[in-house]
Amino acid sequence: MKGQVSFDLSSGPWTLDGEAVFTRASDGRKLHFSGVHGDLADRKVTAQATVGDSPARKVDVTTYAIDASRVKVTPPGVGTAGSIEAQPFDTLLTRDGAAVFSEAFGSAPVPVGESLATIAGRVDASSMLGS
Repeated sequence: MKGQVSFDLSSGPWTLDGEAVFTRASDGRKLHFSGVHGDLADRKVTAQATVGDSPARKVDVTTYAIDASRVKVTPPGVGTAGSIEAQPFDTLLTRDGAAVFSEAFGSAPVPVGESLATIAGRVDASSMLGS
């Protein structure tokens, strides 16, 4: 993950490298998500979604909430790096996310507003302070 996440978790854009591909075994139909990104300010996970051979389009796939009691924040100090470490939390499928799954496979894997994935994360922060 790359980004500029604020230590108070109120804002900060982030991006993920790579892609996620969902493939239906029975017929090989695929849904690709790439360019996954978001911002802590709006609590959305957005990606470029490609269904089969159709052109990619931007989709808000999931939303999430941050429970501060499940996040450990270690601010950087003089000559030391800091970190933000989140314990597992749910990402909730949006209407647009459900629509792209339905387009690809005929239905969404979970109802809108239900957990599509549970994720955890850690961001290491370089010290911007001199030693």
